[in-house]
Amino acid sequence: MFVDVQGMLVSDTNAFFAELAARLAGNEDARWMTADGPEGGLQGAEMVREAAVRAGGRTVLLLDEFDDLEQKVRAGRLSAEVFDQLRALIQHTDEVSLVLAGTHH
Repeated sequence: MFVDVQGMLVSDTNAFFAELAARLAGNEDARWMTADGPEGGLQGAEMVREAAVRAGGRTVLLLDEFDDLEQKVRAGRLSAEVFDQLRALIQHTDEVSLVLAGTHH
């Protein structure tokens, strides 16, 4: 799944991962992501992990303009924790692989 990070309009770190999970879920009912859903409301990268598991097989996320995450952190729109959660997703989730593309300024 291709994601242009630069074009993402997110308000915080949880919203960033919720947007990724929603894109993975596609047209599927995504009530499981909400606090009153059957999963009790997942947070951060857990939403992406759950969406990938529900999709079945392996998911490859291509995050283009990855360097824009740093700008969003500096602007206070994302927490620096976004990088730790992405690292954990890479390390501990067999269903998800990440390809990061961008340039360093």
